[in-house]
Amino acid sequence: MILEEKLITLRKSQGLSQDDLANKLDISRQAVYKWETGQALPDISKLKILSTLYNVSIDNLLNNNEDIIYMNAPKSHYGKVVVKKSLDDEAAENDNTKLFPDEQKKLKTRKTVLGIFKAINIACLVLAIAFFILAVMASMEQNEVKLAEHSSFVTIFLVALVIVSIVKGILGKIIYPKIQVAKTYYKQELERVTTELESKYSTVIRLQDDILAWFVFDSKTNSFGLYFDGEIQFLCPMSNYAGFYVTYLSSLYGVEIKYFDETGKLSSYKFTLSFFRQFWLHENMSIKNAKIEAEMLELRTKSILTSIKQRLDIEKDRIK
Repeated sequence: MILEEKLITLRKSQGLSQDDLANKLDISRQAVYKWETGQALPDISKLKILSTLYNVSIDNLLNNNEDIIYMNAPKSHYGKVVVKKSLDDEAAENDNTKLFPDEQKKLKTRKTVLGIFKAINIACLVLAIAFFILAVMASMEQNEVKLAEHSSFVTIFLVALVIVSIVKGILGKIIYPKIQVAKTYYKQELERVTTELESKYSTVIRLQDDILAWFVFDSKTNSFGLYFDGEIQFLCPMSNYAGFYVTYLSSLYGVEIKYFDETGKLSSYKFTLSFFRQFWLHENMSIKNAKIEAEMLELRTKSILTSIKQRLDIEKDRIK
């Protein structure tokens, strides 16, 4: 990494504008601009101040073959990837749409009961048609006795068909009405994880509606992290936080968190958030409604990521 790239990265990691840095060094903004565009080099006195300000050595600043190396990186408390598991993991998504065992039994019972009434419906309809045909034949034979008898059976089975249909409709609403999202592993796991995380962290923000991915902030240790699929994926103290960047990548957001790791090296943790996922498809949405939901999810995700960036930047400024 060349000098001008280091100067830009280090300045931004401190949350400083070119004007802010110029004021700290008692120079013009144009001088800072020239350093960062490679048009000029800081003199030795300014290099010493930059070294102290950014906690990097002058040698490291001037060595174009080295990335940024933090001089006094904390050894016991630093940004790190705990577990690297994609937030797009399909196995986790599929698990989210499964029903718990007790709900599976309820669904089976519902299908069995409603299936019986459906079979009775079909039987009543078939018998009504059969006796109607017999009644027509009796009419053609001018057999008044059989015509009356068969006609009465047609009436009986049609009435039975209506009654059974009504009862089936009522039972459909009473017996485990509709197996919805609330009965899925996703929903029940969501409630469990929400309770667990809120008991541990001062701030808990779900990144998206359809996967169990969270941003967490701990005010006691002044650190933040990402939780996904039952595990903390990434942890970082605010003192080592360097930046939160979001890019739009055609139906998903790309997120990059820059931080200083245990060696003092500037590192990145990256992940993506999609707007059209299997979860919605499993819920039997129409394509039109799924697209609408995807658009709403995109807007919510953008708002959430913006609020996270603002929170991190505020906390970073607070500890300076």
